[in-house]
Amino acid sequence: MSYVNFNGTVKKANLKPGGDVEIVLIVSGSDLRGKLESLHRMIDCKVDASLDSQVVTYNVQINAKTEKPIVNYRVDEKGVVSEVKPEGEQLTADQALGLRPEKVEIKDKPTEVERYVIDDFILSGLAPSFEELPYDFYSITKRLSEGDTYLKMATEAGMSSGLFVEKVDEYRKRIAPLAQKWDEWRKGKVSSNETTPDKDAKEIGETITPKEVESTSGNSNKDETVIPGWAKNEEITFEDDKSEEGMNGEIDDSTLEEYILNNNPVFEDTKYDFPGILKRKKSGESWVDIARSLKIPSTALNAAWTKYKKLVKERMSDQSGAA
Repeated sequence: MSYVNFNGTVKKANLKPGGDVEIVLIVSGSDLRGKLESLHRMIDCKVDASLDSQVVTYNVQINAKTEKPIVNYRVDEKGVVSEVKPEGEQLTADQALGLRPEKVEIKDKPTEVERYVIDDFILSGLAPSFEELPYDFYSITKRLSEGDTYLKMATEAGMSSGLFVEKVDEYRKRIAPLAQKWDEWRKGKVSSNETTPDKDAKEIGETITPKEVESTSGNSNKDETVIPGWAKNEEITFEDDKSEEGMNGEIDDSTLEEYILNNNPVFEDTKYDFPGILKRKKSGESWVDIARSLKIPSTALNAAWTKYKKLVKERMSDQSGAA
């Protein structure tokens, strides 16, 4: 059985004779690296496919006269986003006389935000919860980043996949403006932190271990503010991967990286181009920036990197044994 996972852009959908629909996807060559053979084997075969948009579209209410948002948000030093007082009209002479103020005309402005921004916001533990959406969106987002499907989680929740996706999409749209404001704050902190060199930074060959909050849900109580490590001016550090030493203790990180760079090993169930990612890291890019360019949480990329290293070590061990 062949399996291919990739990100792409839907270019068009054409209605064909007989009621069939031809869907055209554009995928970058780097995203299909090592997967073309598997993809070729699928030609004329029935496949199971699901398309998940990487962009969330929502409406922002603005004052039709001033073009300014009706609701604004601010972020405190801990990364907590809160709503500020809605934009109000200046006290007019009519209002001073006790007359009804002029009604403000409001219109919706369509706005887009990359989904990885919303996912990162949820996984930070700072996203709010809503009584009318009593679901563990932290767990849902984490499981999606680790490869679980909407269908599987919907079945576990006892609802149709369509309804499940609808609830997740509704939540994403509800928190989208907060996530955008939080992302601006996050980028500001990253920029300020980059002015101070990190003398203790290690290579990508070691496992990234974010000082994450221990929480079963990202929908925490407002009285219990959850602060991720980076929000406390703590750098994400790279630590030795102790979990793999027992099984592959003879293969150190430098040997592993050299093998990856020289042999470009690929595996069918590996979604990302880790030889290319390793080259980018060696050239000076940070793990967080690479994850951001791939539009995924850094924790998800790290989990995939750890799995990839394990597969590479197994291949190296097999080749060594065969020799």
